[in-house]
Amino acid sequence: MRTVFTIVIGGLVATGVARYTAALVAQQVNSRGQVVRAQDGERIFGTSLIKVSPQSGVPNLAMALMRTPPNGRSGVHAHDKADQLVLIVRGSGYVRPGDDRTEIGVGDTIYVPRGVWHEFAAGAAGMEAQEIFVPAGVEQEFREVDRVSAGGKKPISLDEMNRIASKYGSRYKDPGQ
Repeated sequence: MRTVFTIVIGGLVATGVARYTAALVAQQVNSRGQVVRAQDGERIFGTSLIKVSPQSGVPNLAMALMRTPPNGRSGVHAHDKADQLVLIVRGSGYVRPGDDRTEIGVGDTIYVPRGVWHEFAAGAAGMEAQEIFVPAGVEQEFREVDRVSAGGKKPISLDEMNRIASKYGSRYKDPGQ
């Protein structure tokens, strides 16, 4: 069955987390799309959700609702195989694409082309963002990091992060570099 478009209802104000179930993956709307409810998705890092991906029947992109805790940071990284589009839906912080630092908040959209070093950092209240990756693949990195870090509870070294990320076309570096 080919998915033509995807509708995410309420995804911008998600209120809970849940694992994908066979019912969700099978929930096709007239074989033209898929509805993913606000509380649905594949839980990663304790509170974030992979909303759509090839595993859920969307072949060409991945979308995740990423929740960053107060003063949390993504680490400086680049996705060499995917473009990234981010919409801030709660909280504020900053993004560093390359050497620039830009304050961001609710409603701001950030485009990060493949290969560009960048970092997201949440402010004192945390930050929530819808992230879309085209093509899909980065979500596989998220799954493996989630597994190795016990859902974000166990620290991962920069070397280990790069070992995992390199499988999926991403790289991480020390923020001082």
